[in-house]
Amino acid sequence: MRDYSGRTGPRPPSPEGAPPPTRPTRSVRVAVGLTWSVAALFAIAAALTFLYLDRIGALAGVGSSVVQQRAAREDAALTALFRLAVFGGAWALLGWFLLRGHHAARVMLTVLAIIGLVSGVPALVPAQPLPLLVTDLAQLVLQATLLFFLYRPDANDYLRPRPRRRR
Repeated sequence: MRDYSGRTGPRPPSPEGAPPPTRPTRSVRVAVGLTWSVAALFAIAAALTFLYLDRIGALAGVGSSVVQQRAAREDAALTALFRLAVFGGAWALLGWFLLRGHHAARVMLTVLAIIGLVSGVPALVPAQPLPLLVTDLAQLVLQATLLFFLYRPDANDYLRPRPRRRR
């Protein structure tokens, strides 16, 4: 019998009280790297947004006044800072908790990745500057790959929920 972890034969017995692995497994280390890569892409996208502010303002305000184009540039800058602070920070922090073996980090990363995939596909507008389009596409690929590695069998062993100890 072959399972998806690459092992052949029956799985070794795992008693309920068996201690979890003390070091992150390979799938968890890859997932942490992917998580931090998504956080880094948020920083890169914020920097690229500031580089292309004039073009973004012109695209958003085609045929509009200078005041409206300026408002569009300001909105783009504030949105980039918000995305970097909130989402980039959340991805980086959750990656650190995932490395420490917190099951809740896996659940929250799953929710963030699904939200990112659902909201990221319509955001792939060809009118935006090419570097921003590439970073958005790279984020989608990394988030889909992250979902694969978060639920591998060896990641399940390390990230399983642990019962609380009573004090």
